[in-house]
Amino acid sequence: MRVAGQLFAVILAILSMGCESSFEPFAESDLTFTIFGFLDTDADTQHIRIIPLRQVVDRGGPDPIDARVTTTDLETGETVEWHDSVTQFADSSYGHVFWAAFNAEPDHRYRVDVERSDDARTFAETHVPPRPGDPDSVYGALNESGTFAPAYWPGVTRVIDADVSYYVMRRGEIAHVFVRYTDDDMGVPNDENDSEWRIEFNYREDRDLVTEALGLQSLDDLVKLRSVEMRLATPSDDWVPPGGVWDPEVLIQPGTFSNVNGGLGWFGSVARSTVDWVPSLIALRDMNYEWVGR
Repeated sequence: MRVAGQLFAVILAILSMGCESSFEPFAESDLTFTIFGFLDTDADTQHIRIIPLRQVVDRGGPDPIDARVTTTDLETGETVEWHDSVTQFADSSYGHVFWAAFNAEPDHRYRVDVERSDDARTFAETHVPPRPGDPDSVYGALNESGTFAPAYWPGVTRVIDADVSYYVMRRGEIAHVFVRYTDDDMGVPNDENDSEWRIEFNYREDRDLVTEALGLQSLDDLVKLRSVEMRLATPSDDWVPPGGVWDPEVLIQPGTFSNVNGGLGWFGSVARSTVDWVPSLIALRDMNYEWVGR
């Protein structure tokens, strides 16, 4: 899980990084493009970065590159053409981030094709994971350690991103307090069932963050909790590095962590799910919250 979280940060950085020379080979080869990006079920516009592979290092330019980018939904046969957008970075280099307006469907397989005018082709495929279902349980009282009884997500084997939102009411107004979970908070596979993901919600720790965000003096200041909402992101199998080991010294070598044919880079996908609930009255009492109906 920590591996997936680190890769998520790396891929996002590559989409917005500057100088392209790290990906350019110096020897003659048949490789034509580098692809970096992923499909997201929660996005209505998708983005991937396309880098022409060259034998000479340069910083690129704002002119259009010789590349036609399409994706094909291999379940339906529908093909979508992508559009180029150019970004200039702080180091004066340019990047070409292609975009397309469509929703990636959970449990569908997609192929991205990048074609040059001389018919040279680079492509990659990804299987979008099924959207995570609701956890088996998010209710109940706090346990002795001060964490909530664990929740189990069926069918989830990896988590790449997670956050929790607390919707509270104070002085007649609803406030939204957002808590992003770190790698250590995002859970682990269930020891008794490796097809389930186990997360413990540390409500008492989060209550401190709510208190701070609202400018309260202490936990004794009474706040009404309207609901709790969690967003979970599960990655495709493409996020797993060779051997399942995160080693930056190995992964930075061109082609080491790549699922691209006829080029370099990486193409994956993410499925997201949102679930909301109201904790039990016992848990609310233990955290010094009042309950308020929807």
